[in-house]
Amino acid sequence: MRTKIVSAQLALAAVAAAWAAASLWPLLAVPVAAALLTPRPLSRRRPAPHDTAALLRHLHPGGALTATTLDGTELAVLEDIDGLAAVLELGDPVTLASEPLPPLPLPAALLPTTAGDAPEIRVQLLITVTPPTEDAAYRSLTGGRVPARRRVLLTVRARRSGGYARATLEQSLLAAVKRATRQLQRAEVPVQALSTASALEAVEESAGYTPDSPTPLHETRSAVRLGPHDHAAFALTSPGHAALLTKLGALPTSSTTLAVTATSRSPAVETAVRLTAPADTPAALRQAEEALRQAGVSLHRLAGTRLEGLSRTLPFGAAATGPTAALTGLLTDDRLLASDRLPSGLPNRRRRNATDHGSRTGRPPTGDRPPTGPATASSGESAESDAGPTSLDLALGGDGVVLGLDRHAAPIPIRLFRRLPTRVTLIATLRCARLLITRAATTGAEVVIQSTDPRAWAPLLQSGRPTSITVVDRATNLRTPTPTRPQLVVFDSGPAPAPHPWRTTLLARPHLRPSDVEALHESDLVLLQSLPEPQAILAADALGLHESAAWLPKVGPDMLAIVITGRSIRWANLAPPRHKGHVANR
Repeated sequence: MRTKIVSAQLALAAVAAAWAAASLWPLLAVPVAAALLTPRPLSRRRPAPHDTAALLRHLHPGGALTATTLDGTELAVLEDIDGLAAVLELGDPVTLASEPLPPLPLPAALLPTTAGDAPEIRVQLLITVTPPTEDAAYRSLTGGRVPARRRVLLTVRARRSGGYARATLEQSLLAAVKRATRQLQRAEVPVQALSTASALEAVEESAGYTPDSPTPLHETRSAVRLGPHDHAAFALTSPGHAALLTKLGALPTSSTTLAVTATSRSPAVETAVRLTAPADTPAALRQAEEALRQAGVSLHRLAGTRLEGLSRTLPFGAAATGPTAALTGLLTDDRLLASDRLPSGLPNRRRRNATDHGSRTGRPPTGDRPPTGPATASSGESAESDAGPTSLDLALGGDGVVLGLDRHAAPIPIRLFRRLPTRVTLIATLRCARLLITRAATTGAEVVIQSTDPRAWAPLLQSGRPTSITVVDRATNLRTPTPTRPQLVVFDSGPAPAPHPWRTTLLARPHLRPSDVEALHESDLVLLQSLPEPQAILAADALGLHESAAWLPKVGPDMLAIVITGRSIRWANLAPPRHKGHVANR
């Protein structure tokens, strides 16, 4: 009942404001008001988007993904009813060594100062965590601290509210992107702009979306079902992002996304979390929500439709969408389209005057200040405040497949799956190979083993093992891997499978032979157990590990040498530390 009353009030306000504008706005206000007054069904089904671009059009009606150039690099730009948006990626997504990121600057520190009547700029930090599947042995090894994947994105948006031309919006957007990039680089955080192809992939991964899924987009009162996943978005009403982030890897979800949004016209910071779970386990979302509440996190459903909640927590988010955006434009006397795209028959109203602008944004009126140039966001540095923290206290990075523990019993994760084809050579016992394959499968990868001796790998197919492992005579007709479903192809004989992004090929050998030296040269990652002295010398010469050659024959059977070709070598203990009181066999 309360929803109906609010909808009626908004509808009447829209019509009244449009009528008072004495323009053609009533022609748009009436259908919007009718839409608000129309009862919403409890469940709505929409056709399945046939690709990720179609999904974006579902989430941003009337939007279009284009590209521009920033410092010689392609930058994807989404233009929708709310404005223009671009996405940056934080961290190095293709490095094998998964090191923690430096502390991130506060989102407000990434915002530009605004010069005069400039477009509003919003930045949204988007942190998506994918936990490993539940496995007691792997959890014992990692302590539940290492996610299978953690991706950090930053959406920068220039909002149309105020009636700005597209050229002005784009100029402001590029200035804001440069400012954010510069601030992140000062904090020693790697950052890169996403191209059109990379941006579509980021949306697909964040939504857990598979374009080949025939499942329609299904919106209910509690969640959005998109392909094989259900999504539920919540606003957080309590501080403590770091405390929340430490809980994300332990939630019973397929992924959890934290969204922190700041705007140039308000000191307030909006925080939201989106829970994503397999559609075939409907209780998972309720369990995850309850786990957050028990951890002391105060949250409530995001306002608007569930589809809007999904859109606001995806790349290119931080915008008003659908009817909400249209209503915002009507009530604030803003135009839905840029002035250079308005039909000639429509009046081209000037933006609100400075006094009105100040009263609506909370800023003081500009009075008789001299003009400050084009109405764009300045890329200059904002004034620093002595109060409060200067960075987000979030532990980011350190995701991937944990191969073992270092000498301090800390996990050593490796990004075994990345958007580049990855080649690995493993010289180890069959027991070690099985162990590492199981750990890779635990992080959600599909594992295909090509072998002439299937019996050697039979223990991996026993009950209780990951069901994503198969053994074949020849790895042909492989499924195309994706960020949400990477692939590990293990082979001990025959030709290597074709390389592909998100596919890692692993050559498994019990001994190092001279014929394997070429494979060592071509590998991105080499994993070595203890080797006899002749094999150790052969490996050290091939990999340039002359100082470490003496250690390879001496290390114990539970030690693994992790060699990132051309970079470094690390030593890992394959097994977790024994409990106190355990007496080792002598």
